[in-house]
Amino acid sequence: MNDDTPLDTGRPLVVLDLNVVVSGLLAERSGASTPPAHCLAAARAGALSLCLSPGILARLRRVLSYPKLAFSEPTVDAIGREIVAWVPREGWVPDLPVPPASSKRRRLCSDPEGETVLRVALAAGAAFLVTGDAYLLHHLTPEGTRLVRKGGLAILMAREFLERLPRSRSGRDRAPRSPP
Repeated sequence: MNDDTPLDTGRPLVVLDLNVVVSGLLAERSGASTPPAHCLAAARAGALSLCLSPGILARLRRVLSYPKLAFSEPTVDAIGREIVAWVPREGWVPDLPVPPASSKRRRLCSDPEGETVLRVALAAGAAFLVTGDAYLLHHLTPEGTRLVRKGGLAILMAREFLERLPRSRSGRDRAPRSPP
């Protein structure tokens, strides 16, 4: 698949990095129409199969609980339940150990959070990792492409991912909604 190929009509396995999920939730809350909000709308509409691990879900709940984000505890719980509902059985990946920096095991990413999300995507056999993380986007992919050679995983920004998703399934035709 080259960089400009749209997704087929099946539901791709996708990992949405926390920065995309949180950005999308904040955009929905404010009524803004942004690519991360449209990624959430696509997941909500069943246009993609979300991949997740218990550790990433726990991290999302912690991040949403930060006072500066101003999500109430009941809202954080409701968002967590909603996101869990988007994950099919094959999308759940057990937590994978991240080798410490001092380990002789080769790490895939210098950032532990990026390492975790990348390992989940590869373990699930995900077709796409949607992120705003500059390291994941620019340091792990060969020049001029967004494909990681190992496993054929495409690492894309939300806008790039939505360009590959058929418009009728991307959530771009629906207004973003407020989080629960």
